[in-house]
Amino acid sequence: AELETFREPNMGWGLRSKAPVSAGSLVIEYLGEIIDFAEVQRRMTQQCQERPSDKDYYIMELDTDLYVDGKYKGNTSRYINHSCDPNCELQR
Repeated sequence: AELETFREPNMGWGLRSKAPVSAGSLVIEYLGEIIDFAEVQRRMTQQCQERPSDKDYYIMELDTDLYVDGKYKGNTSRYINHSCDPNCELQR
């Protein structure tokens, strides 16, 4: 799918398709570092302390105690989960 990022006031970054996507189609692969819950907590604490104005987190739960952090080593897929009315699902 051809995608574009956009900034939603008061909500943060988002990702949308420029054209309709067929039901069941792959939109984009979520990429990032694989980390455990202890590392999630460490990164969130560090970000709050060192960059308090940065409220953007791109951590998605993959499995029990297994997370994907797309903040620095991801792609634009990190913006896809920012919707009040989601219409996609995560598949493994």
